[in-house]
Amino acid sequence: VSPSRGLGDVYKRQAPAWVTLASTYINQVHTGQRDYVNAYELATQAIHKALELDPDLPFAHSARAWIAFNYERDYAKAARHFRIAWTLFPNSNVILANSSALLTHLGHIDESLRLVSRSIALQPVDSIAYQMRALRLMRLGRLEDAELDINKAIQLSPGSSSHYANRAFLRLLQGRPEEAIADARNVDDEALRLAIAVMANSDLGYQKASDDALATIQAEHADASPYNIAMVLAWRGESDEAFAWLDRAVSEGRSVYGIKTDPFFKSLTDDPRWDTILERLGLTDEQVAKISL
Repeated sequence: VSPSRGLGDVYKRQAPAWVTLASTYINQVHTGQRDYVNAYELATQAIHKALELDPDLPFAHSARAWIAFNYERDYAKAARHFRIAWTLFPNSNVILANSSALLTHLGHIDESLRLVSRSIALQPVDSIAYQMRALRLMRLGRLEDAELDINKAIQLSPGSSSHYANRAFLRLLQGRPEEAIADARNVDDEALRLAIAVMANSDLGYQKASDDALATIQAEHADASPYNIAMVLAWRGESDEAFAWLDRAVSEGRSVYGIKTDPFFKSLTDDPRWDTILERLGLTDEQVAKISL
């Protein structure tokens, strides 16, 4: 083997580390350790390095696709990278699950559900996949099935804060706000915990408690959580304020993942401003029809 080729192999073996670094940056958003925009900019640089070192690394393409749809809002690019990842590793449970996230964002919930179910079949002890399937089932209104999956996720990973957060949101959809508040006690993310408190206390008729939680999330998490603030306002039926916060989330390039079929925005979907938001995001039915995964 020539020295230059040997050195190339060494560099190629470094590519997975850059993918891990990118994933770490993105995960830091969910733990409150890093700002959303900063995290995704750093993640993009790391994935660019990974693909430069190994253009045939499937997980690098999967991560690049995730960044493209969740941050850049470039759904065609995301679909292209997912297709490459599938070709390179067709039976990866991780790639299947991540691809299902793009389909959810585009509003193709049935197809998304099929992919995440395949992911579970390949790796039946992956708690995140059960959580992901529960969230798809919630969007379809299949709340009893969603409860089975989120309980399975908690059973597999009882220390996961995100599982309890999503079960709390399920409880709200089920009309069980007291249980939502109970689950929120196990949620580490303060912004999510406050969002649950706003909605659950509103449902229980505890208006002051709901207002206080809303004031806190607006004062302390406005920059990072405009989407969640819009969500709780929509839940409380305050449409004008909800649209104002959605406009901020869209304008500032913040995450609006899954907005097209998010059940917590149901009160807004008949308002003409809803279609305007979707059009700005490239998520109207006509725009989505041009994207093929």
